[in-house]
Parts: sequence; C-alpha cells; structure tokens
Amino acid sequence: MESWSVGTGFAWPVTDDDLTGSLQRAVPCVTPAVLRSRATGPGDERYVVSFSPSAEPIVLGQDRRHILIVRHFYRLSSLAGRRRGSSHAVTVGYVVDLLDDGGALVVGYHWHPIDDGAVVYFHLHIGRQFAHTGLPRDIRVMADRLVCSHLPTGPILLPTVLRLAIAEFGIDPLRRDWAAVLDESETALHASLTAPA
Repeated sequence: MESWSVGTGFAWPVTDDDLTGSLQRAVPCVTPAVLRSRATGPGDERYVVSFSPSAEPIVLGQDRRHILIVRHFYRLSSLAGRRRGSSHAVTVGYVVDLLDDGGALVVGYHWHPIDDGAVVYFHLHIGRQFAHTGLPRDIRVMADRLVCSHLPTGPILLPTVLRLAIAEFGIDPLRRDWAAVLDESETALHASLTAPA
C-alpha cells in the first residue's frame, strides 16, 4: 500500500469548482441531488464537497432503499512552477457512507488523516447489522471484530462507491447509461489524481 502522509493529501491539478464538477458528474446516476463546495468554517483553510445539509439524507435510486452521505475534504494549494496566484485542490480526507433506509451503515469508505484519531490510512467500515445476534457465537465474535475494524483500502472515489451501490447492492439507477457515466467520471478523476511526493 502506498504511504500517504498526514497533511499532504492527493492533488487534483484543477480548481475547486472542477473538483466539485468531477465528483458531481457521477451523482445523477442515483439521485437528482447536487453536491456543493463550501468552507468548513470561518477562517478555515479546509473546504468540503457535500450535499446541502438541509437536503440530507440523500435517498438513492428509484427504489429509495439506500441513503448516501458524502464529505470530500480539500484545501487549496499553489504548485511550484504554476503561474502566480493559481491554485489547485488537494484532497485531505473523505467520508462516503452508504446506509440502509433505516439509517444504519452498510459500508463506509473513509480517509481522515487530519483528524486527531489514530487511523490515518484509507479504510472501510462494515455495518453492525452484519454481526447480528442470530449468528452462532463463534461467528458472531469474528463478525463483531470485523464491524469494529478499520479495514485498509486504497483511495476509493465516489463513482466507485456508486458503482458498488448499483451493481452489488441493487440500487436502481436513475440513468440507463449509468455504467458509461461512472466510467467517464472515474477516468476523469483518476487521470487528475496524483500521489504526494
């Protein structure tokens, strides 16, 4: 697994509007909701791309059985060799959670290296319902450990989670061309993704 140090993030050689647009490109496959970019607080140098807090929870697909939460954190930074005053968006963390219609976590892809917690690597959370009490005791013990774990991953981008939601969790897409749209969005995001030096 690549080493990603705290505070470096990964760089998008685009403006914050371009980053938001690249993430938004995939969203209409599952919801008419719109992602927006805003500062995380007064005087804060961090920004977040998310759905409007007043619009959440964001219900997905035609069947409306799943909920999506997106928080994509970034900061603006200047690159050496770029023209003076130009900046690009540097991703410094994200939370992409897929919930069931009752609000329970199904899967959550997280990266929050700037928080005070000890978990600074890309990771996956699995919902508690997978460790239900109906399991045999020995399996439930392992399931409890699993749902409490931070399972390491690489960077997982929003279009990848939406593809998982449609292909594996049965969310009915709102577009017939969803696979092509997600391919295009993933390609655009991966093409502009660079690992820190």
